[in-house]
Amino acid sequence: MIDEHEISKIDPAFLRYLEAEYLCGRFLDSCVPPRDSYFQMILYFDAFLFCFVSIEEMVSQQTKKGLNQLDIFKFFKAARNFTTHHSVLAAPVQKSEFVPVLSRDINESTGGSQPIASARFRVNTENFRRTFSLAAKIWPRNKNGFQAGEEYLNRIAASGGSKVYIEDIMAEGLRAVRKTLGYVAQDSISNRALEANQQTPK
Repeated sequence: MIDEHEISKIDPAFLRYLEAEYLCGRFLDSCVPPRDSYFQMILYFDAFLFCFVSIEEMVSQQTKKGLNQLDIFKFFKAARNFTTHHSVLAAPVQKSEFVPVLSRDINESTGGSQPIASARFRVNTENFRRTFSLAAKIWPRNKNGFQAGEEYLNRIAASGGSKVYIEDIMAEGLRAVRKTLGYVAQDSISNRALEANQQTPK
């Protein structure tokens, strides 16, 4: 945790990046015992989206342009816009014609004295596409942003991955933004996402 003295010397954009990284960590904490809280998973994912995307408002126009050239940043920006203005993106029930884009996978282990269950948000790329496409039709003013968000989904589909989890995308997004901003830091979030992958049955 950063102390008060350190905070007073941190660049606002880097502080917001650290907030996003912290919220990603809390999201991961909410996926495993003793919490394993569906509500907290939704809450921390929403909060992550808000912090992550707002980094672009705290940097130079040149750096902002660099961020918006990243497919993964455009994906999260479209997701943030949807969850801010239209419906809670990670929720199992959506407004009107929209469909859920994340499903909650439960991994249960019977080893030890008590069963241990952990949860993960699996990405439904087709439902994401449907959601972004429908949002672009309903709110044409934001059409370009939603269409840009689909570019990352196309890359996922092209890679052939059958199971894609949102914490992996969050970790990838943090790495991409950190590189664009020129920050060097320990990649603890990516390590935790990797550990979650290794514990999930294929």
